[in-house]
Amino acid sequence: MAPAAGGDAHPLTLRLRMPGWLAEPTVRVALSTANAAGTEQFVGKRGDYLVISRSWSAGDKLTFSLPMALRSSRYTGLNQIPGHQRWAVEYGPVLLAATGGAWNDALDSMLLTGVRKPAEPSTWLEPSGEAPLHFRVLGAGNEAVRFVPYFLIQEELFEVYPAV
Repeated sequence: MAPAAGGDAHPLTLRLRMPGWLAEPTVRVALSTANAAGTEQFVGKRGDYLVISRSWSAGDKLTFSLPMALRSSRYTGLNQIPGHQRWAVEYGPVLLAATGGAWNDALDSMLLTGVRKPAEPSTWLEPSGEAPLHFRVLGAGNEAVRFVPYFLIQEELFEVYPAV
């Protein structure tokens, strides 16, 4: 933000959206000001806006982190698979897709074996270490399966709602 003539401060109301996918119910936002020592602290709530009304100067700086976590959503559409459930997985705002698994023609889906708590993906997924936002499925029979950001999918076989 450019300072006004003479370096004066600018009154401005800033509204920071705190997304509903946040892993924590609150986010701490630190404000370092160019004209004062120390920092001011603000707290934003998940699913709401943090409103900061003040006079801003060149060099003022906001610092915060948006914590992300794995979460899953059960498929409830028309293509149900008798005896199985289908789940999508997200990491923060990022939709993940299962790749590397074999396609089960009888189910018309990829099948993940040994997933006991599909509603709790942190119990059956862990970072693969291969690249950021890439996860491997824990348990025998799933060694080749990776969950990767959907936006990275190109030509490979994938499933957003694999069966468990």
